[in-house]
Amino acid sequence: MKFTKLFSAVLFAGLLKVNAQDCDTVKNILRNIYQIDEAANCCQYAVNDQYAVSCSGDAVTSLAIVNSPLLTEVPADVASLASLESLDVSNCNIQQFPSHLKSLQKLKSLALTKNSITELPEDVGQFAALEKLDLGENSITAVPASIGNLANLKTLNLYRNSITALPDTLFQINLQKLNIESNQDLTGVLKKFGGAPELCNIKNTHLCIEDKGICKNYVVNNTRMPYCHPENFTEEELETGYDGNSSADSTGSNSGGKSKTKTILIICGVVAAVLVCALLAFLLIKKNKKADNAPYGNVDNKMGENARLENNYGRNPNNNYQQVNQQTVPNNSYSVDINPLVKH
Repeated sequence: MKFTKLFSAVLFAGLLKVNAQDCDTVKNILRNIYQIDEAANCCQYAVNDQYAVSCSGDAVTSLAIVNSPLLTEVPADVASLASLESLDVSNCNIQQFPSHLKSLQKLKSLALTKNSITELPEDVGQFAALEKLDLGENSITAVPASIGNLANLKTLNLYRNSITALPDTLFQINLQKLNIESNQDLTGVLKKFGGAPELCNIKNTHLCIEDKGICKNYVVNNTRMPYCHPENFTEEELETGYDGNSSADSTGSNSGGKSKTKTILIICGVVAAVLVCALLAFLLIKKNKKADNAPYGNVDNKMGENARLENNYGRNPNNNYQQVNQQTVPNNSYSVDINPLVKH
């Protein structure tokens, strides 16, 4: 019993020491870049647009340092965070890929987006646990063959770089997502992977697709699929991306979605045009009816007025003179004395 208590006490003290060491490391890293709360537990650090720390139990498992243009390299102390699983150093000014982090055997996600990295070293293939590698928006010109050693890699983002070719070893990986968009000088063939990725974004590149079933979904420049041998495909397959596989409904989702959208817009336009024509026709018919009824209305009014006058004269013939004489004479009209014309 005493031995068990002693062992538990030693283990607990060891965990506290690990936590203290991790926090000391994190604070030492951050204080050189930001103003931090020295008294706070490092696991509670969370400044959204600057840095954030996450822990599991007594160990730091996630570290983010972002939006720091003065940071030109990933701090060496990060390599001592043995339990680190996720590292995000994006939108800084990192010049070199952090090869010293290959000792982190638990590192699953590494994000170095929007930096100034120009080269990927061969030892990138030594990040054995890596599942997600995000190197978008750098100045990388080549991808080393050793990247094929990343057997656990699921997501690879290399968009907006200056890559000109992809190594054949890349297609050995069972990727789920590949984004190499906007590598303007990238040429070659997109070949079959270890398993068909859910999404391949090859927009704004000069890559062609080798065969059917390379990826389940594509993002391309237009609605026409860039197959390397278009003569082997029907016009429908080229336009929609359908390749005859079980995933065919989603293979050309980008182009198919555009076609559906275009059809819907055309239908909406036709319906709108019909409604406008119907409204104009209704207004025109209504206007014509008013025009047709107007003369008859005037005649009826005049006939009614004449009948009223005749009735008045019929009731009292002697009032003719008075009624005529009471009419208002316009200022610019001549006055005529009609008394001599009245018979007595």
